[in-house]
Amino acid sequence: MILLFPLVIFFFFVSVICVIIGVTRVVAYQKRQERLFELGRFAAQNGWTFNAKNTPNQFQNANAYRIFNVGHSKQMGGFMQRQAQNGEQFFVFDYEYATGHGKSRRQYKQTIFAVRSAHLDLPYFALYPEGFFSFLGEMIGYNDIDFGSHPAFSKRYKLSGQNEAHIRHVFQPQILSRLEMAGNLNIDGGGNYLFVYWQGTAVKIANLNAFIGEGMNILHFFRR
Repeated sequence: MILLFPLVIFFFFVSVICVIIGVTRVVAYQKRQERLFELGRFAAQNGWTFNAKNTPNQFQNANAYRIFNVGHSKQMGGFMQRQAQNGEQFFVFDYEYATGHGKSRRQYKQTIFAVRSAHLDLPYFALYPEGFFSFLGEMIGYNDIDFGSHPAFSKRYKLSGQNEAHIRHVFQPQILSRLEMAGNLNIDGGGNYLFVYWQGTAVKIANLNAFIGEGMNILHFFRR
């Protein structure tokens, strides 16, 4: 009996941990379903088509963009799409991925505004706040591009890409000044695509129209 007691305690704690994990997964699933329902309702009310799921393959050459080239366990959900009269295609969706494993695992979920436009002809670049992810760009051969004319921009953001001359041409002074006031946005671009988001921020439904408006404002500066 004395030998059995530690085993009983062990299995008790294992059972408790399993229950906690199970409950956590159920709660996470329910939250995802609620989010999808809210996004679907928003899409119906605002003239967007809606798909509960999609993949980054929706976007041509997706792996060339930093947001789709970081982390693992990637998921895309609540995919909304709309086309303008000038042929531009707009997308809004939630994108989730993880970095690290075990105790160092960290989960990120953000709402992304994206556009495909014939009026965009961009070099491949990634713009993101200076910080934890700065070294990732350096690992894949990207360097930080600074602008002496806009020290506040260069202090706040890391701008990376392989065609520095083209990137400098695209990032005109009016863009740099606008982004200095944008609140630590993340922007990935290349070819006909532009992606705008805040790292680790799933935009609330009540704020989606404002978020889309911000994405449209940023797009304005990059159009040819």
